[in-house]
Amino acid sequence: MLSDPGIADAIGVSAGAFSVENVRRSKQARVDSGVAGDWTIFFSADDAERFVGEAGIADWDSLNHIVEIFASIHPACGGKGFGVEAVSALMKHIFRSDPIATVRVQTLQRNLKALRLAGKLGFRESGRRVALPDPVRGFKGGTAVFLECRSHQFRLPTEGTEKTRL
Repeated sequence: MLSDPGIADAIGVSAGAFSVENVRRSKQARVDSGVAGDWTIFFSADDAERFVGEAGIADWDSLNHIVEIFASIHPACGGKGFGVEAVSALMKHIFRSDPIATVRVQTLQRNLKALRLAGKLGFRESGRRVALPDPVRGFKGGTAVFLECRSHQFRLPTEGTEKTRL
């Protein structure tokens, strides 16, 4: 997915900045690290032949009740409800485990799809900062938007709004 120009631009990296093998190694290192609360769900379409996206927990600070999550959907699969379904499942799990948690996400201001998804689920903007370019990592820079959601703000979109279900 990171080699796709649409995704690369949305997250602020140069297309091709990541090879499939580098991403695979990075993801495997996260799995092997066994860090508590650090997990990712990779999902595919019903035929299991097509990669749809991933969603997961980047950090779970149980002392301060702050959980950082992430999600990315392949552009060819966008607009079908996969993101709503994946992030909703994460949110339900988090709030069952810690009802007073604050769930946080970070995206770039230009990533309109991520901002719309977060808004549908009840996230509210909590801050912004300038993210400087990092040519070594292929990051173009931009304005980072921080969004938060507590259990009383979390809402599921009206039934039937998703076009496709996992």
